[in-house]
Amino acid sequence: MAFQASSSSFGRRWPYNVFLSFRSEDTHLSFTACLYKALCENGIYMYDKLREEGEISPEILKAIKDSRTSTVVLSKNYASSTWCLSELIEILRCRESNQQIVLLVFYKVNPSYVRHQNKNFAEASAQHLDSFMEETVQSWKAALNKVANLSGWHLEKGGRNEFKFINEIVQVVSRIVNRTYQSVPKYLVGIESHIQDINGLLHIGMSDIRVIGIFGAGGIGKTTIAKAIYNSFAYQFKDSCFLANVRETSMKECGLVQLQETLLSEILGNLSLKVGNVDRGINVIKERLCRKNVLLVLDDVDELVQLKALSGEPNWFGLGSRIIITTRDEHLLIKHNVDFTYKMNEMDHNEAFQLFSIHAFKSDKPHDYCVDLIEDALRYVGGLPLALTVLGSNLYGKDIHYWKSALEKYKRIPEKNILEKLQLSYDGLDESEKNIFLDIACFFKGQNAKYVTKILDSCGFFPNIGIIVLVEKSLITIDEDKLVMHDLLQDMGREIVRQELPKEPGKRSRLCGRNEFKFINEIVQVVSRIVNRTYQSVPKYLVGIESHIQDINGLLHIGMSDIRVIGIFGAGGIGKTTIAKAIYNSFAYQFKDSCFLANVRETSMKECGLVQLQETLLSEILGNLSLKVGNVDRGINVIKERLCRKNVLLVLDDVDELVQLKALSGEPNWFGLGSRIIITTRDEHLLIKHNVDFTYKMNEMDHNEAFQLFSIHAFKSDKPHDYCVDLIEDALRYVGGLPLALTVLGSNLYGKDIHYWKSALEKYKRIPEKNILEKLQLSYDGLDESEKNIFLDIACFFKGQNAKYVTKILDSCGFFPNIGIIVLVEKSLITIDEDKLVMHDLLQDMGREIVRQELPKEPGKRSRLWFHEDVHYVLEENMGTNKIEGILVELPRLDTVEFQNLREDENSQIFYMS
Repeated sequence: MAFQASSSSFGRRWPYNVFLSFRSEDTHLSFTACLYKALCENGIYMYDKLREEGEISPEILKAIKDSRTSTVVLSKNYASSTWCLSELIEILRCRESNQQIVLLVFYKVNPSYVRHQNKNFAEASAQHLDSFMEETVQSWKAALNKVANLSGWHLEKGGRNEFKFINEIVQVVSRIVNRTYQSVPKYLVGIESHIQDINGLLHIGMSDIRVIGIFGAGGIGKTTIAKAIYNSFAYQFKDSCFLANVRETSMKECGLVQLQETLLSEILGNLSLKVGNVDRGINVIKERLCRKNVLLVLDDVDELVQLKALSGEPNWFGLGSRIIITTRDEHLLIKHNVDFTYKMNEMDHNEAFQLFSIHAFKSDKPHDYCVDLIEDALRYVGGLPLALTVLGSNLYGKDIHYWKSALEKYKRIPEKNILEKLQLSYDGLDESEKNIFLDIACFFKGQNAKYVTKILDSCGFFPNIGIIVLVEKSLITIDEDKLVMHDLLQDMGREIVRQELPKEPGKRSRLCGRNEFKFINEIVQVVSRIVNRTYQSVPKYLVGIESHIQDINGLLHIGMSDIRVIGIFGAGGIGKTTIAKAIYNSFAYQFKDSCFLANVRETSMKECGLVQLQETLLSEILGNLSLKVGNVDRGINVIKERLCRKNVLLVLDDVDELVQLKALSGEPNWFGLGSRIIITTRDEHLLIKHNVDFTYKMNEMDHNEAFQLFSIHAFKSDKPHDYCVDLIEDALRYVGGLPLALTVLGSNLYGKDIHYWKSALEKYKRIPEKNILEKLQLSYDGLDESEKNIFLDIACFFKGQNAKYVTKILDSCGFFPNIGIIVLVEKSLITIDEDKLVMHDLLQDMGREIVRQELPKEPGKRSRLWFHEDVHYVLEENMGTNKIEGILVELPRLDTVEFQNLREDENSQIFYMS
């Protein structure tokens, strides 16, 4: 069933949730009594005093006004009660003026009898004519006709079970009462026609899923309409969510994730639900909401990525769902394939006249002598609701001379320059009020009003008066104790500040733009980048690297003005990263700016990892460590805008997905002339798809290079004694030419006697040539128990962490890390770079595979848990055992977690990596 409601709700506190209007003799001891009891049991608060026949009391009239909803039970003898009819008149009046929602129950009476005044209703009207004036009776008949045209429940004689019927009513009333309604302006003009038009597109009650887009200029009233529709129809859906300020929120760090979590928590009622990253959020929304009947409003959307993250496809939601999108960009709606679009146009003359009059004279029917003044104002103000509200409020209470002066100013401003028109309201403020307005525009939009008042009061701006003035002039509003300012007014305020000195931000009164702090230390930052350029650490022993550098340098052709992208590919452990580091160290000084983005694959897997990489790239090139982009699409735009004239050397190391390249170096022209981008990857096809200019394949070392590298690690000399040559040749026959294997396995044999060598070579011989992980594991097998634990903990938890910090933790576990870490370094299983523990991906994979193989299908019985899905499974399903020695929990914040089976085990370590 579908109901109709009036346009909006102000979010006021209602003394009563429901007012029940019913004919006592028909239903008091049966249906209404059961309905009243069921509502009370569900926490619905109602006016409950008995009514009497005769003239309706003022107390009853007040109770109707003070109720959030009214439920009218139309029964056979309802119309015979003048008390009921008087209640109905007041209920309909409150529906018109107070946005009261009216629910109807046709109790064993045909709706057409009420609508057309047949049978009992006709008889009742005839009887009333004997005692009341015809005008009064006609008003009652009109009220019955009007209410009968609303949708409602119909309980027929001998029809459906009354208990189920009552339960359905209680559910709808509960949704109305418990719903969070959106605040809308006090004065709404011309809104009903928009709601009717959009309601026709929504067609609520049909089982299909519809997406409606509302578009139009800033300040046209899109958000107000969306709020009014939400308030009018949200109760007809089992669940609803109004996501406000999508554009602004998505610009914040992890903003899209925040929006996804808000959507899920409001629909599912789980405030602690976290998704971690956008892709996981998409999956959770699809899985958890696909059977939910929802009304979802996405307000102020400006990028397709926002829609893809929040409502990618209609089938993400259940049958009958409706999604409403507001945006300034019609083309965005077309790209998203919405079902219907609705354009918000400026107000027509009558609506503009009425709205302007309400704000300029506090009346929609001003005195006749004011009409000409209003007509003059409208000629220059136009039909934009925001402008009519702000400029009308600015003229309220002013004399004729002020009006004429203001109108003369409006006349000089081009019709489309709305910001200049709005600024006239700002110009009319005193100095203290101007300061308050600019501070809110630059710093305090959306902040708690009391908190801001304290700050501004300490600045001597008298905010207790000034904020009231800004509210009166419609320059701000206060909603749930937060300062609210329209985007256009914020833009105006910030533009006023920017115009103080457009090219010298350091001499402006306020710095609030993202880029304005950069210039302050620009010279210092440039010099610092040259002096403090971070060079990449490379292995102590480099064999055969010069030839690679020469070959790649020929491809780079540094000094030419073109922009080139070079791809280096090859197997894991082949030396791609080492070559990329060596090239970076050799040539970075020839570029004005440079950045080496290491571990792209690994970093992008983390929460907001791609955003983190974008911010690292930007901060290293621009020298602004505080620069934030909020989401990937904004990051792309910032990179394109800010780096397109920068001469850079950029290395993207260990890339494995095209999306990483699209986010970090989508096109060569994102960077300035002469720039060079180097990509390392295991996937040649990825480079082809990205259309790199040149590719360079890293092959295994030839025999001489392999002999030299193995000798260096096995004997600490590239020219071993003659008696060792045969041993080395035997080893190379089974180890191959992979630099990582030569380094690790050579280090494992260092200092060992002839018997150990022969035993090790026999083991190498048994392992298939391509199974590198099994060969590498022989080095692990040679560790003592404490060293193995240290290796596995680093592989599972501590790769990339501070060595001293990890040493303290492992020491508390009794693993003797001061010795063990040295052993791992000597065996080339780890390195230490800038006090951080470094481990090659292949060695980390080997370590984690050793742990996984302890019990592949029972993670709760393994010694270590690091993979988030295993951690969630074990904790949520309570599958932990005392076998678990350590857990890695990656959380955006430290939540309280109960480790039920683990908390009594003194050996368990819980590592939180935020």
